[in-house]
Amino acid sequence: IIKKRIDKANLKDTNERLTIPGKIAIVYSQDKEAHEYMNYLQYLQSIRYIGPDIEWVTLNDLQGLTGLKALRADVIYDQSSGGIKESKAIQKLEESIQLAMGNRQ
Repeated sequence: IIKKRIDKANLKDTNERLTIPGKIAIVYSQDKEAHEYMNYLQYLQSIRYIGPDIEWVTLNDLQGLTGLKALRADVIYDQSSGGIKESKAIQKLEESIQLAMGNRQ
């Protein structure tokens, strides 16, 4: 249910959707989470899986969800490989986050 709501979320005080083609978005609720995610995003920047600009955005309140924020970046799409770079970037980020979450438990 939360994922469905986040997929439809807009940036605060705008009609712009959080999820747009060609960008990756990471939603968080606490600033300490954002700083941890920034480490992963900087790594993905260093291997040129995402672009140099990272947006820090606040989301409009959703039913049952308030105060959410997000980091958003352009995914570098490698046309010569049929988009493989894009899917690898997402996979690497997911693996990094799962590893970090596992270390907290």
